[in-house]
Amino acid sequence: GRMVFEDALEMQSDSAEAHTGLGEIDRLEGSYSGAITSYRNAISQSKRFAPAHLGLAKVFLAQRDLEMAEKSARVALQFGEKMPAACDLLGEIARRQSRLDDAKRYYEQAIGMDDTRSQTYGGLGLTYLLLNQDAKALEWLETGLEKEDVDEHYPYLDLAILYHESHLLQKAEAIYDMARRIGVN
Repeated sequence: GRMVFEDALEMQSDSAEAHTGLGEIDRLEGSYSGAITSYRNAISQSKRFAPAHLGLAKVFLAQRDLEMAEKSARVALQFGEKMPAACDLLGEIARRQSRLDDAKRYYEQAIGMDDTRSQTYGGLGLTYLLLNQDAKALEWLETGLEKEDVDEHYPYLDLAILYHESHLLQKAEAIYDMARRIGVN
């Protein structure tokens, strides 16, 4: 992975895509300072390159800098025609700040852009859990389970707890098993 982007930068040092690719690798490896540098290099090459702004937002969120994460996600959304991942991030930030109506609005906006992302339904379900609207939470979390890209385990742990508390033990066990398969040990 990394060598591909480094080679691309050797051939074309002003490639926003290559800088962003390096930023993604650094971010995923937990090298946030390297990721920030790469994303900022990408932005210096192409100020409106939404994926670099989204990458910055993800790094800032991982560093718990919600203000900078929100700012970067808003810029990504402004420059990217269809950026459901930016809406998801904005929803998560709003949820963490207990701005639950804003969170719902961002998740619903993301679903309007792309209704196939399990992460979005999980975030919306968690928001309804925080609003003490368990039936609505269950509906959204179950809808997310039907999506093909289920790779985030955390909303489904909440769903399993909901099932367990509702004495739907068989369903709870099935969801716990699925969550373990996609990343919980």
